Amino acid sequence: MPEEFRPYLSSIVFRSKLVADTSSYRQQLRYEKIIAIGDYVLEELLRYRVYPWLAIFDCREKRIERDCPQLPHIYEKINVYNPRSTISLEAVRAIRDGIKRGRIAVVVDGEEDLLALPAIMYADESMLVIYGMPNLSAVLVRVGYYEKKTASSILEMFEPCRI
Repeated sequence: MPEEFRPYLSSIVFRSKLVADTSSYRQQLRYEKIIAIGDYVLEELLRYRVYPWLAIFDCREKRIERDCPQLPHIYEKINVYNPRSTISLEAVRAIRDGIKRGRIAVVVDGEEDLLALPAIMYADESMLVIYGMPNLSAVLVRVGYYEKKTASSILEMFEPCRI
């Protein structure tokens, strides 16, 4: 990731909604196709019996190792390597395939923070992507043409790297 993007990507880039917690949305969320990114977001959804179509997490919170979320048996786990400040091809493929198949948990060795970008880019329109915003809350992004185009434009600015 180019260093100059860091402040930009830590702000809310997409037309989205910042919520204090997802509990007030739990009834509505049960009927949505959701991509959940982050350990805390995933645990909150599972606590209210909201089962994301795709879950992406790294067993870390604010870069501190923690217990992995306990997944129901309906999920197939796919392990990927994705170093900090990067988006690996392996992770992108797992996200793309997970969106097609559903009930996939992508367990990241490294960091999952930037994986919201390929998730939004590959998500079906009208899917809901939920990711954590440290020290603030959760961000809900309803995927549409604008969101997909924005994610794609940001990804085009990344420098290719070898992992």
